[in-house]
Amino acid sequence: MLFDHTYESIKSLQGLGIYELRLDDQIGGQSNIRVAFFDPPRDWSPILRETRPLRTVWVLEALPKRRDEWTTNDISRFRASRLLVQRRFFGR
Repeated sequence: MLFDHTYESIKSLQGLGIYELRLDDQIGGQSNIRVAFFDPPRDWSPILRETRPLRTVWVLEALPKRRDEWTTNDISRFRASRLLVQRRFFGR
């Protein structure tokens, strides 16, 4: 499957590698889907000597977004998910 969508850094999480991917099509009766994902910094050690041609990005959450801005709770969940990935998979 191939798709071309836009994504950008979540403004209140600038510099943390957390981005928002927009899926504007209707999927499973839901529309305006947003996927929050984490792209770890390049200087973090690779996961178990990963040899894949492309780097791994971590999906933190996928949800329908009803408003333009993220809530304080959304931001807190994304930060906590990033920290969980960081500690569990990168030992940092």
